[in-house]
Amino acid sequence: MPIPIGSIQIRDPFILKSRGEYFLFGSTDTDIWNADGIGFDCYRSGNLINWEGPIPAFRPPEGFWGEKNFWAPEVHLYKGKYFMFASFIGSGLNRGTAILASVKPEGPYSPWSRGAVTPREWMCLDGTFYLDDSSQPWIIFCHEWVQAGDGEICAMKLSSDLTRTEGEPAILFKSTDAPYSKKVSSPSWNKEGYVTDGPSIFKLSSGKLIMLWSCMGEKGYCIGIASSEKAILGPWRQSEKPLFANDGGHGMIFRSYDSRLLLAIHTPNSSPNERASFIELVEEECGVSLKGASPAFLVIDEKDNVAVALKDADGGSCALGLSVKGRIPAGHKMALADIEKGGMVIKYGHPIGHASSGICAGEHVHSHNMETNLSDIISYEYSPQPPSATAKKSAEFSGYTREDGSVGIRNEIWILPTVGCVNKTAEKIARKASEAFSGRVDGIYSFSHPYGCSQLGDDLQNTRKALAGLARHPNAAGVLVLGLGCENNTIPSFKEVLGSCGEKRIKFLLAQDCEDEEEEALQAIESLVEYAELFKREPVNASKLIVGLKCGGSDGFSGITANPLVGRISNKLAECGATAILTEVPEMFGAETLLMNRCQTKELFSRTVELINNFKRHFTSHGQPVYENPSPGNKDGGITTLEEKSLGCVQKGGSTPVSEVLDYCEKSETHGLSLLNGPGNDLVSSTNLTSSGAQLILFTTGRGTPFGAPAPTLKIATNSALAEKKSRWIDFNAGAILEGKSIDEAAEELWQLLLDCASGITPAKNEVNGFRDIAIFKDGITE
Repeated sequence: MPIPIGSIQIRDPFILKSRGEYFLFGSTDTDIWNADGIGFDCYRSGNLINWEGPIPAFRPPEGFWGEKNFWAPEVHLYKGKYFMFASFIGSGLNRGTAILASVKPEGPYSPWSRGAVTPREWMCLDGTFYLDDSSQPWIIFCHEWVQAGDGEICAMKLSSDLTRTEGEPAILFKSTDAPYSKKVSSPSWNKEGYVTDGPSIFKLSSGKLIMLWSCMGEKGYCIGIASSEKAILGPWRQSEKPLFANDGGHGMIFRSYDSRLLLAIHTPNSSPNERASFIELVEEECGVSLKGASPAFLVIDEKDNVAVALKDADGGSCALGLSVKGRIPAGHKMALADIEKGGMVIKYGHPIGHASSGICAGEHVHSHNMETNLSDIISYEYSPQPPSATAKKSAEFSGYTREDGSVGIRNEIWILPTVGCVNKTAEKIARKASEAFSGRVDGIYSFSHPYGCSQLGDDLQNTRKALAGLARHPNAAGVLVLGLGCENNTIPSFKEVLGSCGEKRIKFLLAQDCEDEEEEALQAIESLVEYAELFKREPVNASKLIVGLKCGGSDGFSGITANPLVGRISNKLAECGATAILTEVPEMFGAETLLMNRCQTKELFSRTVELINNFKRHFTSHGQPVYENPSPGNKDGGITTLEEKSLGCVQKGGSTPVSEVLDYCEKSETHGLSLLNGPGNDLVSSTNLTSSGAQLILFTTGRGTPFGAPAPTLKIATNSALAEKKSRWIDFNAGAILEGKSIDEAAEELWQLLLDCASGITPAKNEVNGFRDIAIFKDGITE
């Protein structure tokens, strides 16, 4: 199965182009710092997105001098042979770069030089190859800071057969020659100094040489640029600022087969989270720059009169030809033109509110000078959009096919209390059962809630609907419904909502009827486990997937990165004949017409109108305005009005026509995009999605949240800072889209992650952390 680049743990990535393919090398040992070196692996790809591997490229032969720190392999074609330059350290020896060789790009590689070719009395690493205009081969390498104090980049001539160096090393420059290099300290070495890492040479069209190299900067590991007019021995001139400053490094430049100039780096600089990234570059007269990196603001749509700050912007700075008037935080908006009081503020090509006072071009646009346009119940006209042509695609995952034809992506046992009074009993039973039946199913879980007693009317019905949807869920191979005996949500009344169900799959137990409810529950669960063991993973067409779409803790980047990215996944699901479910009705307010006009029929349009207006009535019946949203966290992240939030939120639905409108916790029965009645609260709406049949949930967030639904809940960060800070919570970083990764490339990676998660290959972080909760929508009377 192809591997997305985001799933490969690798440091010091190096790309070799050969035979129409790309070969990725790097430091691939799981523990590259302390454990004995295993070797180097290689991956191959035709598109830089999906990779095959790992392919063993080098395994140390018996007696090999290197023992640890197998670092930074890079491969160069020279005189018809492939030569690998890589760093090693051996017992009683200094670290150094040796040269290996192979007749094939992927290897296997064997030792070529006799030990390290870098000076034996020096601590050296990260040797790279350069062939000058006279065909003289060179090695460029680092004299390490732990020995030199101020790390050095050095050069030595190589013999024509690359077996040894010749002459004395020349120092090209030192780390402190760059104004952005910062001192580091190493407790293990008990030293302080300035780092040099990962030199790589690239010749510009003008003939000028540039050298990428890494050091430690203000924001961690970074990539600097030095330039020389033509000669490898310099003089070398440092850039004023690093090329990449945000905790990524060891870069090299290559040109893709489609002629793009790309930077390969690993980021972040922390194990085991480091991954390779390919960022498009622009060649300039004096060097290179990250494509699109110079503007600090992004204009999303040509009709917009505001732009979004991609990073904090200080007052007095210039952006998009304007002088920034006062500090504008990342994710917030800047006016692109003067907006008079009452004038529309346009973002995503649509009004997101109006100016509550006059706004000058370059000024921060937020709650202090902008208000919502939303009102209460309004009428709508059906203006259907012709559906765009959709290419049918096929994909597979590995799942569990149930007797009713539904497919689960987990083989679990769920314990569902009918009433909050037995929550702790259910939790205790789940713990005991997990110990007793460990390894026989994917897990045994109970789902606590405070309801089921003293509820009346719609309030009680919501509890029954939610629990019934969970009881029918295909991720649960078996279900124990645990009641007390005196609650309003009696088991007979619950069965009426549940409908027909297999006796082998769902068991019912009343605690008040048992002498030892825990023992009887364990007997019931043993029977469910035996039933669950009848099911095995098998290849299943992706048309069986039902995926819930959710956002929480949104920020100013949600509608730019994560939500449009999930929209691409919604389109992919539709192409495969699968289902995506979009909920959070209050977060459709202000963007609802975009969904209404995508309804496949007039009847669906009418149901969508009722979906929106009924939820507005829900707000007004409780004396609340319909626009009492976004949350304080949303506003801190740059979202000002509900329509701004909604225009970003609905992008999760992609461009797929609306094929179904569901009531709260109603089971999805069709393919395409479904709209689900329910609130925006994270736990409530995620439970709602699960109860409607979603086997997996894609959850976008700009602020971060650790929780999980009963179904695997993949968290997608809108920005890299969140992904790095909360790597224990976050499954995928959509913030890479702001840093040069194309949304199509990110979509391929997220799609593969979704299939891997569905197949049980990659668990969601909420599963790893053991975070699973439910919450039920309360709407009615409690006695």
